[in-house]
Amino acid sequence: MQKPNFTVASGKQVEPHPQRGLVAFFLIVNFFLLILPDIVPGLRIPGSPWNWAGKIFAITFSCLLLAWSPWLRRNIGLRWRQAQGSIPVSLFCFAVCLGAGIYMGLRESPMAFSRDTLLFQLFMPTLDEELAFRGIALAMQERTYGQSPMSCRLRYGWAAFVLSLVFGLCHAISFEQGHIEFSLLVLVEIFGFASVATIARTRSGSLLWPMLCHSGWNVAFSTLPMIRH
Repeated sequence: MQKPNFTVASGKQVEPHPQRGLVAFFLIVNFFLLILPDIVPGLRIPGSPWNWAGKIFAITFSCLLLAWSPWLRRNIGLRWRQAQGSIPVSLFCFAVCLGAGIYMGLRESPMAFSRDTLLFQLFMPTLDEELAFRGIALAMQERTYGQSPMSCRLRYGWAAFVLSLVFGLCHAISFEQGHIEFSLLVLVEIFGFASVATIARTRSGSLLWPMLCHSGWNVAFSTLPMIRH
C-alpha cells in the first residue's frame, strides 16, 4: 500500500509522525515539574501562596526543549508576525476570553488587593501553559495527525480538540485533603477557553494572541474581586 502524504497550505508535504507518545511524555514531565514544590516544600517561594517555583521549573523545561529542537522553534509560533488576514479572528478570540474572564471575576467573592496575585496571574500561567499546550504540544500533536503546525488556516482539528480536553481536565481535577475532586463546570469553561486560544494560535501562526487571551482572562478574573473588595 502506498504511504499517504498530506499536503498543507504552504505546498509542502507532511507525513504523520510515528512517535505519538512524545506529546504525553512532554506533558507528564511538565506536570511533574509543576507539582515538584508540593513534593519538596523547601522549593516553594516563601511568603507567596502561588506556585512560582513550579511554573519557573516548567517554563525552563520548555525553553530547554526549544533550545534543543530547531523544528520546534520553527513550528510553535514564536514570532511577532501574524498571518495575513488573521487579525479579525485573533481580536474576536481575545474579546471572547476577556469577556469570559470578566464574567468569572464577577462571580467570585471580593478579595483584598494582592500584588503577588496580579503579577503571578499576568505572567506565569500564560508563559508556562501557552508554551506547553498551544506551543510545543500542539505542534507535536499536529504533526502526529499529519498537519502542519504553521498552516495558518482557520481550522479546529483533532490535535486542538484532544489538547483542549486535556487542558480542561488538568484544571477540573484537583486533590483536596487526600481526596480527588472533579468540577464539570471548570472542565467546560477551561475547555472552551483552550479551544478559542488554539483557534487564535492556528489561524495567526503565532503564540502572541493566545498569550494575550490567557493573560486577559486571568487578570480580569483576578482583578474584579479586588476592585469589589
